[in-house]
Amino acid sequence: MCKFFNFLFAAVLCCGIYSCKKENKTTNVNSTLAAYPTEIVGTWLSVKTHIKVFGEDDGLLKDTTEAITNTWDNAAWNEVYNKDGSGYKIYYMAGSSQLLPDTNSTYKYTIAGTNLTLFQPGGSSEGEPILNLDSSNMELEETYYSNIINPNLGITFNETFKFIIDTYYKKL
Repeated sequence: MCKFFNFLFAAVLCCGIYSCKKENKTTNVNSTLAAYPTEIVGTWLSVKTHIKVFGEDDGLLKDTTEAITNTWDNAAWNEVYNKDGSGYKIYYMAGSSQLLPDTNSTYKYTIAGTNLTLFQPGGSSEGEPILNLDSSNMELEETYYSNIINPNLGITFNETFKFIIDTYYKKL
């Protein structure tokens, strides 16, 4: 009988420990992620960029945020994501409201978790983490390396730089 009570005590203890386990909140995250494919469908206007430039030693050289004003050197663009997984970019003629469709900027897209991947004709692809996406706002992040610097950034070193660019969009 003593063995039976020991077994019963162990079973009750295990049930008690299991019931006190922290709640798994992945359900809410997964339901949000599941909405991304439908939330992204539509036309998005670029409105702001946040640019961080890092040197070869990973030191931050520049951290700037710019509103996209559609001036001569700061032209806006639209990104269009269709329900069938196709999309394209449309650029505005700098300083005007005239749109310039670019047939070289067509793509297929997929969303896996929080990563948006664009597949361009010819086989190239690029992944952009989705930092924010709801029914009216989207924020994408792009990371790349280059030794070509925009003179407006005020950096003149001769090295390879790491760029992290967050682009903010409003749904049209």
